[in-house]
Amino acid sequence: MANIGTILTAATIWVAVVFSGCKENILTIPLAYSDATFVMMSDTCTDSSCNVSDCGGVQILLKRFDTTLPSGRMLNRELTAFYIRKLADSERSQKPLTLLEASRQFLQAAADVRREMPDAPTTWTALGSDSVYRADSIVCVGQSIYMYTGGAHGSNTTRYVTINVNSNKFVTWRDLIRDTNRFRDAAEKAFRKEYGMTSSDTYESRGFWFTDNRFSLPREVGVNNRGYILHYGQYEIAPYSMGEIVVSVPYTE
Repeated sequence: MANIGTILTAATIWVAVVFSGCKENILTIPLAYSDATFVMMSDTCTDSSCNVSDCGGVQILLKRFDTTLPSGRMLNRELTAFYIRKLADSERSQKPLTLLEASRQFLQAAADVRREMPDAPTTWTALGSDSVYRADSIVCVGQSIYMYTGGAHGSNTTRYVTINVNSNKFVTWRDLIRDTNRFRDAAEKAFRKEYGMTSSDTYESRGFWFTDNRFSLPREVGVNNRGYILHYGQYEIAPYSMGEIVVSVPYTE
């Protein structure tokens, strides 16, 4: 059973904040979005009062952007494609084109495992969500999905999608920074402050896995009204027990 596209609330982004370090400050453009929920329960669910966390299945909390603007259509396609890629069964030759098809593949893979290995975990779970950030003519959406397919624990993946609403182009943090060396220094300062590290503390001594004990930027960097978001994924620089590591770098830095 699937309940698709349930609209919960609506909001409008007014991208008008000027932030330091950005290469351009352009006219304000409104970009509306709404919240929608996609749900597909596992076929092992026999109680109508159950939710995905209890019985397994797929639940995605989506942001749906205004399709009258090119940037809105681009964001909708890119955000949905992320979840499709995560849910798709890589062993199947037929690649899913929609979130519905990908969710069916995910749950069918779970059913195949249960049939072949009766002692395997009975439920597979995928819980995803979009969060909107914005600054100036830049709109940034953070996407996170938790997946459990057996084993001691599940895994979480987070990424950021950033678009210039005026140019209708996807951008990275490197496109927004004039001086990358200065940004790296500010990022390291913010990181060490976040974890209460003194100038003599090494990263290794605090449990971090930076190569050669030297600070490095994460694969994922987001942006919001206050600054930049450094987001290190599970196992990227630390053991699973430390979780995902998130550090904010204020524009004032």
